[in-house]
This record gives sequence, C-alpha cells and structure tokens, in this order.
Amino acid sequence: MNCLHPSLLQYVADEVNTHRSSSFATKWEMKTRGERLAWARTQAGYSSKSAAARALGIPVSTYNSHERAEQPGGRDFSPDEAETYARAFRVAHGWLITGKGGPKTGGDEVPPQLKPADLALGEYVVAGKVAAGSFREVDEIFDDEPQRITGPADMKYPNARQMAFEIEGDSMNKARPPMLEGGFVLCVDFEDLENQVPLRDGMKVVVERTKFGGQMREWSVKEIELYEDRIEFHPRSDNPKHKPIVVPRDFQPDDGNEVRILALVRSVHYPTDQ
Repeated sequence: MNCLHPSLLQYVADEVNTHRSSSFATKWEMKTRGERLAWARTQAGYSSKSAAARALGIPVSTYNSHERAEQPGGRDFSPDEAETYARAFRVAHGWLITGKGGPKTGGDEVPPQLKPADLALGEYVVAGKVAAGSFREVDEIFDDEPQRITGPADMKYPNARQMAFEIEGDSMNKARPPMLEGGFVLCVDFEDLENQVPLRDGMKVVVERTKFGGQMREWSVKEIELYEDRIEFHPRSDNPKHKPIVVPRDFQPDDGNEVRILALVRSVHYPTDQ
C-alpha cells in the first residue's frame, strides 16, 4: 500500500537523526523487576520517576508502583508495559522481565564515550496532526512547515523511517497508554514493516482516510481489531462521537473512502521543554 507523501518521506529520511547504538552493563545484580526498571530509567537519563512517567504518558503513581515491583507495596508490570519501558529506556525486554542475560538492546555495544542520556533520545520530524473526524485538504497539510521534537529513540526497527504525529482531540484518551491532546505518538513507517510485522489485535496505528479522489484526508490513531472478513480500526475514547472504521480485507471501506495504514505507533511522548 502507498504511504506518506513522497516529498515528506524524503524530508523525514533526510532530517531524522536517531542514535542507533545501545547497550548497557550492570555493575551489580538486581534481583527484582522494580530494581531493574529503576536502573534502566536512570541510565536512560531520567533523573526522577515523575519525569519518566510524564514522558511515557502514564500516571506517576502507576510508574512509582512499578519501580517497587516484587517488593512490598509495589505492583508488577505486564509484558506489554515492560515492552514500553524497554523501548523508552533502551534495554532488553527479556532482561527487564527475567533478569537473565545483559540489559542490551539491538546487540550493539555502546561506545564508552557516549552518555546514556544521549543514547536514549532521538530527533523526530512531526509529519502532521492526528485528529479523528478532521478532514483537511492535501495541499494544506503539506504546506505546513514540519516541526521537530526530541523523544525516546526506538531501536527495534532501525531500518524503518521514524516520524511523529501530534495528538489532537480525545479519540484515544482511554487507550493504554492514554494518548492525550498536546502529546505526540512516535512511530515507524508501516510500509517499511509490511514484510516484518503482521497485523494483530491491539496494534495501534496511524490510519489515513481519503475522500473526493484523495483531495481531502484525515489522519487518526486507531487500535486494530481483526476479523476473518474485515479489519476494524477503533477509537478508545469516553467521547461517544468517535466511531470505528470498518473495512474489508482489501482496505476499501463500504462508504467509498480509501483507508491506508501509514505508521505503527511505538510510544507516546509528552515533551516538557519544547
């Protein structure tokens, strides 16, 4: 399927500069998942629990309890939450959960002269806004000057183009993690992943809908539900006005609009200094 506007993709390819080497070595044994999470956070450059929680878009109380996992008063985190933390803090998902092996990500050794905080961040070009129900003219979209933000680097798909979308509206305010207005979803281009990542239930994606022969388009974030004969793209919101997009497997919806998956959402980011 087609993806983003060619000129924008070229801009993203030219401008995005994400650090790609990552690995850390622990100096002591950490017996609990909470201890490993706390260590990963500090190595990623987040000096406080609250700063990390805000960057990840999760409640501070929830994150605090996760750093006490397997300890009295703490709360364990799920494998999906561990994957979110592993991506954000650039450690191995399996190591974070089990403590086995080393806290490496991607198999690359970190050059000793690089600081963990430098390795944990990357620069993203903001491709545009995701706003359910808001169709805009194509020329208007691509007349906008691309913005750049700094956010947690994603190293799982190093060969895929990376980009961000600004969140507008409340169509995903009940997602896990919540996607709230003013934040950004950090993504990889789905076209670069088609042969690597099959669609699955619960996957969060940026979806493009076009009408009037492609002259008007809407970008929004949705969560996938798979069925034998169709794919449903669902909002996760407490606002009843937001409805799912239902399309057969050939990605041609019943209402005549065209639907494409533009990007796979990898994390949610709320800048504090932009």
